[in-house]
Amino acid sequence: MKILVLDDHDGFRDEVLGMLSRHDHKGVGVGNAEAAIPLAESGDYDFVLVDFSMPKHDGIWFMQNVTLPRKTKAVLVTAHVHREMMVEMFKFGIVGYLIKPFDEEHLLRHLAFYSPTGRAKAADL
Repeated sequence: MKILVLDDHDGFRDEVLGMLSRHDHKGVGVGNAEAAIPLAESGDYDFVLVDFSMPKHDGIWFMQNVTLPRKTKAVLVTAHVHREMMVEMFKFGIVGYLIKPFDEEHLLRHLAFYSPTGRAKAADL
């Protein structure tokens, strides 16, 4: 799978990219929502992991302004768990969420579950 990781924290983004590469996934990192839009719209990605809290433009801004291809799924990645924010993010198209901090297994289970053929595979992880 090819995954776009949108997060303003370099260390966290690098950690997630490392998790992905250890399992033969191709990850591309980007640090701000504006720069992520053309990448996400390119159709090259199976997933976009979207950080909620970022300077200038947050995850809701990203989801409001991006047109994701049908095959690209957006998963919220956040340490801020607020019901209203979650409802807004689902309204704009996220399919699920990961709460920071998370481990490699948790990330892989989410990706498997939300991938088109992955629900059966997720049970095997």
